[in-house]
Amino acid sequence: MNFEDKEHHQAASAKGNQTRQLRFELKNAVKDGRKSLAEVAINPPDFIMKLTVEEFLIMQPGWGVTNINKVCNDLDLSPAKYMEDVTRRQRHYMSLWLRRSNHERESTKLTKEINQQRDMFVSHRKRGINED
Repeated sequence: MNFEDKEHHQAASAKGNQTRQLRFELKNAVKDGRKSLAEVAINPPDFIMKLTVEEFLIMQPGWGVTNINKVCNDLDLSPAKYMEDVTRRQRHYMSLWLRRSNHERESTKLTKEINQQRDMFVSHRKRGINED
């Protein structure tokens, strides 16, 4: 390995370590209640964009494959899709699911908002309207 390759390797390794550290800190902040994954879904930082939808949603405390599949089915979204490829509207709807998960399940207002957003999403998708 020549000097330039070694420098490139070290830089890439440092960037990867930094990204893993930021994801770890976010996961702990969500777990401790200092950060809301619903808010992160609306405006995700760059280090989140390379995660798959499944990797992102699994950060939500108490969520597993069942909840992830419910959200992905509602959004007609593959859990293997990268967050950078998820539209603003899909991230907004994902955020509503996450907010509902955060002890707001009983809120009829939120449920109504989710249903309205879903209906609008389905309507736009059927009409072929661009999502962003």
